[in-house]
Amino acid sequence: MPIRVTIGSSLAITAFAATAGVAGKLATHQVPLVPALLVALGALPGAQLGVLASQRLSGVALKRILFMVIVLTGVRVWWDVLAD
Repeated sequence: MPIRVTIGSSLAITAFAATAGVAGKLATHQVPLVPALLVALGALPGAQLGVLASQRLSGVALKRILFMVIVLTGVRVWWDVLAD
């Protein structure tokens, strides 16, 4: 499967799950609105940079970057689990 399709599919699934989570948190007033809006505003230019990077990088480079993101996320999760 091409890496661009893989990344796109992953983002679509993540967006669906995140939307459900955000809706639940908003409904129970667990979201501080000002910080959330600041993060959302920062995500807009970040998404544009991601599009430019994906157009200019090779499939191999994208695979390596995705691999590192997944590994670092796993390390962070285990760090949090073991720190408690």
